[in-house]
Amino acid sequence: MPRARIVSTPTVLGGKPRIAGTRLSVQLILEELAQGKSSDELLSAYPTLTPEGLQAVFQYLLRHGKRLLTYAPSKRTSKKSKTSASEKVS
Repeated sequence: MPRARIVSTPTVLGGKPRIAGTRLSVQLILEELAQGKSSDELLSAYPTLTPEGLQAVFQYLLRHGKRLLTYAPSKRTSKKSKTSASEKVS
């Protein structure tokens, strides 16, 4: 099976890095993992995702981690917290 790779195409997902041959962005996969989903859960939830695709996301993160941290959060996770100023941690 060929190795999955990460690509960026301006006309697909607004140019976000994604797993080649899918519409699964690196950001989406990382957000799902950050929310506690396991690799097995992701593979079941996204039929176009392969173990090689997950590996490509991890390799991409290792190479481009700092740049990924500068992306604005997606609309799915950008809800503002309703904590008061006294509850915020500096």
